[in-house]
Amino acid sequence: MEILLLTQVAVTWLLVGLIWMIQCVQYPCLRIVPTAIFAPYHQKHVRNMTAVVVPPMLLEGGTALGVLIQAPHLFLAWFNGGLLGLIWLVTVAIHTPIHTPIHLRLRERRSEDLIQKLIWFNWIRTVAWTLRGGRVLVLLWVLYIIKY
Repeated sequence: MEILLLTQVAVTWLLVGLIWMIQCVQYPCLRIVPTAIFAPYHQKHVRNMTAVVVPPMLLEGGTALGVLIQAPHLFLAWFNGGLLGLIWLVTVAIHTPIHTPIHLRLRERRSEDLIQKLIWFNWIRTVAWTLRGGRVLVLLWVLYIIKY
């Protein structure tokens, strides 16, 4: 259980850092990419971001499920799992349907309005993952510091 929980904490905080980097650096930098090179830059951004984000998300989901299986009596484990479920739900139901068409349109042409929409809608996941990061630390504290 300890390795499982430590892995979950590490991968969750990797994703917290990654979502903040996307929110504060990657998406805003789309605004300064010159129009002449925007299409190939954007295409590479989408391809590389998927390869970087998907494996840790799957690992985070697996470790969250493992913690739930090993500590089904803990409300915090369920709360953390629910928060992760919310992140995945937002990703599938809101982020992907909104971001995919935006990214497809950005592939055709650079647009300040579309870039702003990427930034705006990504705040939902940024806040949710940040809350989750705090909660996995609380879960770690409860299980291994105060030994609940």
